[in-house]
Amino acid sequence: MAAYKVGAEAGDAGCQNQVGSMYYDGDGVDVDYVQALQWTEKAAAQYHPEAVGSLGAMYHEGKGVTPSWRRAREYYERAIELGDSMAVKNMQTLTAQIAPLMDKRVEIHSTSRADMNGKRGVATDFHADTWRYTVHLDSGVAFKVKRVNVRAEGADEVEEAGEGLRFEIGQAVEAKTDEGWVGGEVVALDYREDKWPEGKTAPYQIKLSDGDGVLIFAPYDDESILRARVTEVKGKEKGKGKGKGKKGRAGHK
Repeated sequence: MAAYKVGAEAGDAGCQNQVGSMYYDGDGVDVDYVQALQWTEKAAAQYHPEAVGSLGAMYHEGKGVTPSWRRAREYYERAIELGDSMAVKNMQTLTAQIAPLMDKRVEIHSTSRADMNGKRGVATDFHADTWRYTVHLDSGVAFKVKRVNVRAEGADEVEEAGEGLRFEIGQAVEAKTDEGWVGGEVVALDYREDKWPEGKTAPYQIKLSDGDGVLIFAPYDDESILRARVTEVKGKEKGKGKGKGKKGRAGHK
């Protein structure tokens, strides 16, 4: 940290980004999202591609900032223009897996308020801390609405549990963990935990075949973190190190 800090204070964008990443990950220092944000913003101001993408990840995850997927997307778009390949993957996850209705015409349904059901507007933001869209209604007012109560305008039915997922219960898979790729089996679809905001789910829960059969969940349905198991896994494929903004590991329960 000391050497990077010297370079960061001298204005080197690469060092500033590294210091921000170390504070974010707790790499050699205590986790400090305030410091992480400050140093990452300094590097991003100098158009450091990874730093700009990392700001997107911070807004994506709501760490150090108020979560806003609109802001996350803005930073990801800027990072992609600067050549950050990880931002491409994160953008795909943001728009296709978690908040596919962003900037689209939507309809509110199945809420406890009869006066809200059937109202239409545009989903303008998504908030990961509460798992809600901000919907600007045609009447001109805006509300935060649970993800489960927002659907595409004109859709007649709510998607059934597990619909559109790549794997079924009982299917053999390999999950990307902090230890690398580990074999396992899908044991639940649309998994959720009691502490999560209402409507938030993970597409899969997986029981690992490595060790004691640890249960993990896949936060989204993507080949980068969960793939079909086609061969016998022998040990673990060593994964790459931790990094801010490098979203894609299955989450330990």
